[in-house]
Amino acid sequence: MRFAHAHRWSRAASVIGAMLALSSRLLAQSGEAAATPSTPSSPGPTGLISTVWDLTLKGGPVMVPIAICSLVALALVVERLWSLQRVKVMPPAFVAGVRPALSRGQGAALDFCRSHPSPISRVLEAGIRRWDRPLEQVEKQITEAGLRETTMLRKNFRGLVVITAVSPLLGLLGTIFGMITAFRTVAASGDALGRTELLAGGIYEAMVTTAAGLIVAIPTLLTYHALAAKVDRLVFDMDAACIDLIEAHDASGAHPAAPANHAPTSREAAHTPRAAGATQNGIARTTDLNVIDNGEAAPPPATPANTPDAATVAA
Repeated sequence: MRFAHAHRWSRAASVIGAMLALSSRLLAQSGEAAATPSTPSSPGPTGLISTVWDLTLKGGPVMVPIAICSLVALALVVERLWSLQRVKVMPPAFVAGVRPALSRGQGAALDFCRSHPSPISRVLEAGIRRWDRPLEQVEKQITEAGLRETTMLRKNFRGLVVITAVSPLLGLLGTIFGMITAFRTVAASGDALGRTELLAGGIYEAMVTTAAGLIVAIPTLLTYHALAAKVDRLVFDMDAACIDLIEAHDASGAHPAAPANHAPTSREAAHTPRAAGATQNGIARTTDLNVIDNGEAAPPPATPANTPDAATVAA
């Protein structure tokens, strides 16, 4: 048993020694390459494109889904930047003209909203459509329309979040594939000591895919947060415009009168004074008022005939 453990430790030590020797050899070669004088040259656009293409080819098959993620992220970002322009979400002409249109009547305000299609016009149109209703219904319609428009403003954000999470994982997957390729080559050769080219291809592929995944994920994440902050600012400005509309409704006195057959609620009944002669449990009683409408003192409550008076009780 001891000899078996010693044999295992000796094999592990030999593998570690081989890896250290390969690392030192790579460092020595990199130092020699750095010491060799070379004429500096500035790569042009064609050289840069060829370099990127070469890196893509060297990265292996995992570079294909990473490249697809980068193209999809670019398309989503361009679409959101175009749709979230302030002139498209809150047109200045509409914001400045909605109050004058509302002063001309409900129909004119609705026509004005339909002639300026935008998120803010759809939110305010929902409230103006209920302009002759109580204030609570106007607020409810504006809130529901605001939630719908906020969801539309955040459209495609989930795609950016998914790409931000998946791209580094694809890079890690490419790294694993590259390391598998490298060690499979070493295992097939049987002698890796002093032959750095056996590991170079696999390690190169592993590093390229990791870098590509991070290059796609980091800008996508930053752009997502920038777009989310822009949506928050737009929603705040839309909320201010809605509050202005609600205040205009409150100041216009557009609250409808209660119908004639409206039954008072428990709260209204609690604050309503009882009329004289109101009955409770079949016994007539007066109100807490000391005088009646004609200015005379309210008569005392009548004593029922079958109720004995105080003198009779005393007798």
